[in-house]
Amino acid sequence: MNPVNSPDLSKLTAEQKRELLAKLMQRKSSTKTNTKSAQPSQQRPNDTPTPALSVGELNTAPLSFAQQRLWFVDQLQPGQTVYSIPTVLRLQGSLQVSELKQCLNEIVARHEILRTQFVAIEGKPWQRICSQQQIDMPVIELSTIDNRADTASAGKGTSKGTSDEKYIEHLRPHLQALVAQPFDLSAGPLLRAQLLKHTDNDHVLAVTIHHIIADYWSLKVLMKEIAMLYQAFANHQPSPLPALPIQYGDYAAWQHTQQAAAKETQRQNKQDTQLHYWLQQLAEPPAVLQLPTDHPRPAVQSFNGARHSFSLSLELSEALTQFTQRSHSTLFITLLAAFKVLLHRYSRQVDILVGSTVSNRDRAETKDLIGLFVNNLVFRSTVTAEQPF
Repeated sequence: MNPVNSPDLSKLTAEQKRELLAKLMQRKSSTKTNTKSAQPSQQRPNDTPTPALSVGELNTAPLSFAQQRLWFVDQLQPGQTVYSIPTVLRLQGSLQVSELKQCLNEIVARHEILRTQFVAIEGKPWQRICSQQQIDMPVIELSTIDNRADTASAGKGTSKGTSDEKYIEHLRPHLQALVAQPFDLSAGPLLRAQLLKHTDNDHVLAVTIHHIIADYWSLKVLMKEIAMLYQAFANHQPSPLPALPIQYGDYAAWQHTQQAAAKETQRQNKQDTQLHYWLQQLAEPPAVLQLPTDHPRPAVQSFNGARHSFSLSLELSEALTQFTQRSHSTLFITLLAAFKVLLHRYSRQVDILVGSTVSNRDRAETKDLIGLFVNNLVFRSTVTAEQPF
């Protein structure tokens, strides 16, 4: 498919997306059976041709299932920034800039996924792992920024966390410009860093990373490793981080091995138990949850949204924790149940489906890896007024 003529996904209805996916999968199947007569691969937006590659010539790994989804979206609409994940870290005090940059490049050397490109080989996407890659960290002077955010902490009763939030908010135009730069999955690097310098003793490290190589758990790993490495490098000591037991490519290969084993089991037993379970659980879902919104639901999906944060009182938090313990459940399930009751109250519908992400890091080897592990699950419940909570 030519990326230039591809449709805008945000303007397609759910039914149109399903039809488009079916056509693409049909075309992909046709391409596999007619490899010799297939048309040359399309060029990327920068007009750089994709060379003919073979798997044996490269340090490659298959894409994980989550990566396949994001790669598919990027083929339809290359250059989108929807899946760019930004994170910022305010650094106050004397900063050794060269050591901070050394930390970033040490982490890139440590995690293969941070020096990975995504290329098509014989019509199939692969991870191409570069043997080495250097990350630049330009320093941007912000001398024109006023001190309003800085003085916020001087206000009576203002916490440091609140001050940091206001300070970061004041830098939003600079951070948005960083996030607005698209990534080229086939060329990389898929991680960028800038150091925003306010004063000699006040900096903000701004990092943007493409979702295909990281999730929000990964950001915690990244920041933890930056802190540990900086402490060591600033004191002229070697890296204190232990060697990683596996790399993300190993995880992706393991996924495909598990899938192949499941298909063999299905072939022998004539039934895929997991697939059968989910087909039953998600059969005939309601088309939409009819909430009494103040504006009509748009006919076409957009990526516009908002966030509202609030805190529960200490008394209510303790009560929820105690209730959860008595119910032999988790706080997440308790709050999810309450949320579904609220949706039932507003919509008067009994079939309630709520989607949520899960970390999907159930193996010890994945805890300290940077990579895309997160998965989406659908929690379906029948909620009626007659049911006890």
